[in-house]
Order: sequence, then C-alpha cells, then structure tokens
Amino acid sequence: MRNKWQWFRAIFLGALFLIVAVPTATAHSEFVSAKPAPNEMVTTFPTSVELVFSEKLQEIGSSKVNVIMVLNAEGKEIDSKNTMVSGDQAMVGLEPQGNPGTYTVLWRNVSDDGHATEGKYEFIFKTASANTAATPAVGTGGSTNNRSLTFVLLGVFAFIAVGISFYFQNPKIIT
Repeated sequence: MRNKWQWFRAIFLGALFLIVAVPTATAHSEFVSAKPAPNEMVTTFPTSVELVFSEKLQEIGSSKVNVIMVLNAEGKEIDSKNTMVSGDQAMVGLEPQGNPGTYTVLWRNVSDDGHATEGKYEFIFKTASANTAATPAVGTGGSTNNRSLTFVLLGVFAFIAVGISFYFQNPKIIT
C-alpha cells in the first residue's frame, strides 16, 4: 500500500510543479500598443510605426531579431528596413506615401527570455480630400501564444492524476 501512495504523491507533486512553473515559462512578450493603432484611420501619413510590448526586447549585437515590416495596399514594402529597439519598444521609419489605402504592419520580436512572437495589424490612410469611405480593416494586434493549450494540458494531467489516485484507493483483485 505504501508504494501506491508514493506514486500518488509523485504525480501530485509533478502536477503542482507544472501548475506553478509552466505559466511563468510561457510568459512571452505580448503586443501592448502601436502608433498608428490597429484599425486606426489616419489623414496624415505617419513617418514611422512604433510598437510597444509587455517585456523588454532582446538585442543581439548587430543581428536584426526584432523586425517591423510595413506593406502598402499593393503589397510593396515601404519601411526603412531598419527596425530600432529601445527597451520594450520597437520603431521603423516609413517612406512618404500619397496613395490612400490599407497598410499592413507585420512584426516579429524576440523578448528578453529568448522566445519569439509575431503578429500583424492594419491601419488605413485616407487623404483629407478623399470622399470614399474606407471599411475598417480587421487586424490582429496580439501575438500567438499557447497559454490556453498549456491550461488544457494541465487539466488533462490533473484528470489523469485523480483517476490514478482513485485506482490506487480501490484496486481490483485479479484472481
């Protein structure tokens, strides 16, 4: 009987470790805000795109691990290709544009913990004299994260641990 409780205790401690340790391990840098903002309609074309994240971004010498790319409505890259990073912020300059339309901001960053995240959003440039109404673009400013998957797996693990504990409490006698 003692061996059965040692197994239960090991499973319980393993589940407890996962519950405490895994959420902190999945805490990646998340998108917080931007200028111009997602789905914002601007009448003066911005000179840069600035992004703010929830954690400090990693800088590895001259390597470009944090990148912001801006595409015009035709899909042409219009940024300076020189993303600058300072703490939890990243910025890239833009070439002047005269054409109204939807512009796409694509980003990839590496937080100080070494994990990469990426995302995209859109903003709309509409000249002050344009009479056409633009439809707000649907964008995703958030990064892809796996926290929900982590908690689902923790739930499955806890369910299995409870099942094993019931098995050890009421074992079937095989004759």
